[in-house]
Amino acid sequence: MSETKRILPSVIGSQSNPVGLMSGDKMNERAAELTKTIKTHLQTMRPWDSEFLNKEQFAKPTSSAEVKSRLEGNLSFFAVNYILVCAAVGCIAVLLNWHLLILAVILGGAWFWLLSQPSSIKIGDHSIAKVHAQVALAAVSLLLVFLFAGTVVFAIIGMSAVLVLGHAIFHKGKCEEEDEETGI
Repeated sequence: MSETKRILPSVIGSQSNPVGLMSGDKMNERAAELTKTIKTHLQTMRPWDSEFLNKEQFAKPTSSAEVKSRLEGNLSFFAVNYILVCAAVGCIAVLLNWHLLILAVILGGAWFWLLSQPSSIKIGDHSIAKVHAQVALAAVSLLLVFLFAGTVVFAIIGMSAVLVLGHAIFHKGKCEEEDEETGI
């Protein structure tokens, strides 16, 4: 029993931090950084009703040059909206497939635990660099995702691509609106 008590803290964490998670201050710091980054990016999101989904802004392109121009302009102009559309497609797919939901929770927990560890992880008498553990967990994550949810992942990628590229091609875009207003 004393042997177990001696090994366990080195495997899971320290005696003062038995689970091995980040301290509250460090987590609050990272959460604040993440919140600031998200807020910064969300400020560039375009309005859904008046710009992104406005029926009057959709038209069939007349040439391949126009398709290229719309793709280039709209992909950058509506980038945050497109990211949110892809995230929504992914969330819907995860919620509709219970095995993917369970896998997401398990892998999310594993990544949360790993990312909250110090620069090296001690397992018994051995120490593993955090970067090596991250590479191993990334490989395991990819393997598990493709084994248990490969078709769903490709369906998410395909549906997201169709929605984003379809919108980008058929939406007139801001460049054309400005050209029409100025008469150029």
